[in-house]
Amino acid sequence: MPSRRTLLATAAALLLAGGCTLDPVRRLGPGRGLDAGASGDQVIASMGKPDRVWKDADGGESWEYPRPTQTFMARFDASGKLVKVEDVVTRENSRRVQYGWKKEEVERLLGRPQETGREPRTGRLQWTWRFRGAYHEPLRFDVYLNDLGYVTGTSVVEEGST
Repeated sequence: MPSRRTLLATAAALLLAGGCTLDPVRRLGPGRGLDAGASGDQVIASMGKPDRVWKDADGGESWEYPRPTQTFMARFDASGKLVKVEDVVTRENSRRVQYGWKKEEVERLLGRPQETGREPRTGRLQWTWRFRGAYHEPLRFDVYLNDLGYVTGTSVVEEGST
């Protein structure tokens, strides 16, 4: 009898060979059906009004769309055309957050935190985002900030392991 891992790998290969995608934005997310080059009006029709709009250094904009376990950024070029829609709360982006970053830098990368509070042991400000890992395991990313709003630490833990 084939192992569970073999069955999962076979199923993934069949999905990909059939033209399906495992990309959460294209498969499940609010950006479904949006192609590069779409207008801001088309994005609003598909995803609603953004929670926040960020001005990018290249003259474009990033529109923030928070969801319970995802935050999407719709990226536009300087001419106002959609470049891509991406889920920004990922393991890769959690690794980018560095000691000493300003809280604004963290929000620019990940969007608004899904939860805020105080870390029980130290009293530091704690921002939390939840997301799914590579194997769809529920993960929690915590960023700890001092009272001046600078990152003093981060952690990624599997939900239910603490």
